[in-house]
Formats: sequence, C-alpha cells, structure tokens
Amino acid sequence: MNKQFALLALAAASLTLGSAPCSFANTVPVQSPSFVISKAEKPLIDVAKVSIGSLKLGMTEKQVTRLLGKPNSSEKEQGVSNCYWTTGTSIKYQNLDIFIADGSLDKISTTSKSYATKEGVRVGDPISKAKKIYGSKFGSEQTIRNQDEYSIAYINANNGGLSFEANQQGIITKISLMSQSC
Repeated sequence: MNKQFALLALAAASLTLGSAPCSFANTVPVQSPSFVISKAEKPLIDVAKVSIGSLKLGMTEKQVTRLLGKPNSSEKEQGVSNCYWTTGTSIKYQNLDIFIADGSLDKISTTSKSYATKEGVRVGDPISKAKKIYGSKFGSEQTIRNQDEYSIAYINANNGGLSFEANQQGIITKISLMSQSC
C-alpha cells in the first residue's frame, strides 16, 4: 500500500484509537510521529469535487487512458477499497500512481509538478499554501509530523481525503487523493 495512503489511514485511525505508547522487550525505542487533529465547524472535504490535474475519483480506466495515454505499467494487485481488501488495477505513469477498484479511479498520488489540484496547489509549493487554501475550507485537518516529513490530510467521513506530504523544508513532495479507507 502506498506510504501516503497509509499515513491517511493511520491519521484516521488515530481519531478512534488515540495514541498510546507501547514498548517491547529487547527493542530500540523509536520516536513516534506527532498527530495534531483539528475539528473545526467546517464541512468535511468532498473528494468527488477535488481533482489532481484533470483526474477525478470515479473515472474509469478507459477515461484515464484516453486522457493520459498509454501508462508506463498496469498490473492487477491487492489494495484497500471501500474499507476492505480488493483486487484492482495499479496504473503507473511518470510520477503518477493510480489505483482502479471496482471499475473506477479510487486513489491518485503524484510527485510531479505537472499535476495541480483544482485550487492550484502542486508539488514544489510550500505546504503552508495547501494549509491556507484547504484549511480555510474544510474541517478534520490532520497533521502528522516526524523527523523526516510533514503531512497534512483533509479527511472525509469515510476516512479518505486529500493529503499533502512535505520535506523538512516544508515543500510539498507528494499529493494524494483517495475515496475512502478504514
């Protein structure tokens, strides 16, 4: 499963589970990421209205290939969709990963500056730009920080959403969009 989608699922799970430290004998302690969850009186993000480039969740594989051309690779694989493991198609273009589940686009992830969100946020922008644009519109903002990365996710009611991953300098390195997760 893609690292960014795992971060979205982990952040969503932290809402339910909390963050309790645990330790095991004969192990080296690892610094836990810190989670900051903001629940404002703002609406949750509607991922059906979000796009990355011209790609929107729900598109068919045929629509994707018509729009982007032949992918670099396409293979059947297991992934999480609709809160259960399913077989789908992983489609890869240069710096763009797509997962098709149950016949429609379920996840999009990009590390390319070529694909901006509808609001104009792209890889290479400061993460503060994403926070300013999306944080002013949507509630359930989740921030994950650790030594190597900084992520902001705007989660929907199904624990899917839009996330931005940034490097230590606060520059966006990856944008991900997924319909739902558990």
